[in-house]
Amino acid sequence: NSNKIILTDIDLEIERGKKYLVVGPSGSGKTSLLKIMNNLVSVSNGEIFLDNKKYKEIKPPILRKQIALIMQDSILFGKVVKDNFEYLNSLNNKELSEEKFLEWLGRVKLNKDFYHKDINKLSGGEKQRIAIIRTIMNSPQFILADEPFSALDKFRIQVLAKILVDLVDSENLGLVVVSHYFDEIIHLFDKVIFIFKGEIIFLGKPEEFLQNKDNRIINFLEGNDE
Repeated sequence: NSNKIILTDIDLEIERGKKYLVVGPSGSGKTSLLKIMNNLVSVSNGEIFLDNKKYKEIKPPILRKQIALIMQDSILFGKVVKDNFEYLNSLNNKELSEEKFLEWLGRVKLNKDFYHKDINKLSGGEKQRIAIIRTIMNSPQFILADEPFSALDKFRIQVLAKILVDLVDSENLGLVVVSHYFDEIIHLFDKVIFIFKGEIIFLGKPEEFLQNKDNRIINFLEGNDE
């Protein structure tokens, strides 16, 4: 419905080097916010900027390289993990060594044998790790992640979130994560963005969010997802 307002009165600055967790009831506009940031959805009013330059002045491929999106279901290329790294070389017209790729596998706690592993034999968490390092190795300024932990159990959510946050910190990137599973990982983020019915109700530190007295936030934290 083109007449339906998904997000309204959004005034938000995302800083490089900061990590943001976006939460809110189902249908509140969380994923729409990420899609707007990645220029997959256009806004009807207002302007979006990257480095003080309007989105509409930046070619989409260049914009999406700088603001990369990791989706809920990781899509890997080719037949084996190696193909995904070779794709990066062809994309950027440069030749990163196999040793460099193996180093990155180690950074996400995967051993070097994964380099030649069939992508169809990877678990959901392993696929996400490959998608994460493939994305970061493409040198973005910001990473957006839409429900990257949805297929994982609580322990693996904590492990993967810590890996993602550590990599982002080491590369000084900005990170925006949408997740329904936040209890175990909220402490890893600098800011929480709470969206309710298309509006940003709260933007602040995780501890301030958890102690907030707004009834909409209280209801959400108590599990009333409406």
